[in-house]
Amino acid sequence: KALEKDRNDRGAVLGLARVLIEQRNDGPATKLLEQLRADDPADYLARYILTGVHLRNGRLDLGEQVAREAEELQPKSVATRRLLARLHNARGRKKQALVLLSELARELPQATDIRFELAKSLLQAGEIDVARGHVDSLATLAPGAMQLTVLRCVIALIDKDFDTAHQLADHVMAVDEHRPVGLKLRGDAYFAAGKHADAVLAYDESMSLAPSRSVLKLSVQAERASGESQRGKFWLSKWLLEHPDDTEVRLWRGMVLEAEGKVDDARAEYRRVLERDKNNLGALNNLAWLTGANDPDAGLVLAQRALQVAPDNPTVLDTYGWLLLKIGQGERGLSYLTRAADGSPDNHDIRYHLARALFQVGRVDEARIAIERVGPNRDALKDRAGFDALVSKLNASGRS
Repeated sequence: KALEKDRNDRGAVLGLARVLIEQRNDGPATKLLEQLRADDPADYLARYILTGVHLRNGRLDLGEQVAREAEELQPKSVATRRLLARLHNARGRKKQALVLLSELARELPQATDIRFELAKSLLQAGEIDVARGHVDSLATLAPGAMQLTVLRCVIALIDKDFDTAHQLADHVMAVDEHRPVGLKLRGDAYFAAGKHADAVLAYDESMSLAPSRSVLKLSVQAERASGESQRGKFWLSKWLLEHPDDTEVRLWRGMVLEAEGKVDDARAEYRRVLERDKNNLGALNNLAWLTGANDPDAGLVLAQRALQVAPDNPTVLDTYGWLLLKIGQGERGLSYLTRAADGSPDNHDIRYHLARALFQVGRVDEARIAIERVGPNRDALKDRAGFDALVSKLNASGRS
């Protein structure tokens, strides 16, 4: 009614956008919010809400752009810092998310919603013991909160206490509005215990009640592990049909296809991601790697773009250095691979690539030391044949 009287009523437009978002009608909501954003460079609230819509739909590049505009308007507000933490987590920048959430938790020690976000982020980042401490504190601050039960269930799964995990999942499922989350946790418990077919069923029911990106991925993983169901692929196709611009899921689909050996299909999916998000780091790096297998020069062009986006990312440095090796630029390749290995010392594939580079430039003794560090993890390598060939060459050089 307000818009019928005044189509320029910004409050009414914002209210309508919120209603559409609640109805998960994100397309029209995005158009309204983009119009508010274009009309008023100082409209913080439109930018704040629009960022959330972009993140919910996997449009991470757009989400980053709008979030930065919101940050310029209100850099120190609690809402902005929580929004940026959410953005960092979505883009895999877990340390940056933890810095912001830890800062907020210190400033607002009684804000349980922030403490829950922090505990969840700590678990995702592998900081299990620190997360336990926050969960224990939350047991005093919010003893009956369903989020507390969810976090305890996640910790039980980490501890491989599957009986406790199932009990906690059942407790969550008993509340109708939380049933999808409970089913997801039940699926997690089955999956962790190796009962993949049961996990598929639990994830399938959760998706039927409340489709979500996280459960979608778990459904496909459980399906691949069980080898019996096609439900995960059904949900994946359905999701992308309904969310064609979800670059996060498209990227992940490309990675699944790549893992299945469907290289051409993976390349096509990565290209679709880049059509929607030209600076998507994962798509640039993965496409560079696949392209470089047959055309190192073309792969290097893509890897260079990835380096411009994330110049210190170990995976990108690894790709760029490896492709330099392939075109005979051993010393340059070695410099990038050394940086990659320093940035990700536990990545055995990168360590193997570093050994290859050392051998290629004639530093055989250092290559032997590097390959010995990788040896115990040989079966986990992506290029086991290449590793074995390098070991043979090193053994031969040692005997000569």
